[in-house]
Amino acid sequence: MKNLDISSKIIAIAVLFFAASIIIAQLFTPSTYSWTQNTVSELAAQNYDNAWIMSIGLMGYGILLGLGIILRLKNTREFVFPDAMVFIYAVGIFLSGVFATAPFDGNTNYSMQEASLHSIFATAAGLSISIAMISYFFADKGFKRKLTHLALAVFVVGLSALFGLAEDGTVAIGKGLVQRSMYVFGLSWIVVNYNFYRLDISQTQ
Repeated sequence: MKNLDISSKIIAIAVLFFAASIIIAQLFTPSTYSWTQNTVSELAAQNYDNAWIMSIGLMGYGILLGLGIILRLKNTREFVFPDAMVFIYAVGIFLSGVFATAPFDGNTNYSMQEASLHSIFATAAGLSISIAMISYFFADKGFKRKLTHLALAVFVVGLSALFGLAEDGTVAIGKGLVQRSMYVFGLSWIVVNYNFYRLDISQTQ
């Protein structure tokens, strides 16, 4: 139980660290960056002087969250698959911080290969957290918890689809706004799931 408590605290710190990184990185953006139109990943874009702030945010979040999940898996095997998917999500987030996306200012002097790798890892992270949320819906036995998993999963998956439509211009809405909304629901689920529900074997329904 003690290690599960430590795991929950590390996961909460990871989320707070990530949220703080986004806010701080946003404070140092130029006028060409719009939080409603540009993504969080673009705060760590190639050829951007202050990209290191968000790069550290992404990598630090991935490391802390991954550590928290590892500690959890060492102490309870009740929800191995969904927790493993959250770990893959953490790895994807970490690697999306290692490999930066294309510049947001239209600069064409950048590595397309690196930008492609960023896109792959960011997509893998999004897919993994969605699978984790849906898996917890089926694995959990508490009705209220099931309802929470399902509701937040619907928001995250729905916003992911909307983000794709916004990115290709099909829907006239800022992709930065959509992505940040998606993060709010995803991070909320992580905090609620691991710090309020703490779905360990000894927990009563």
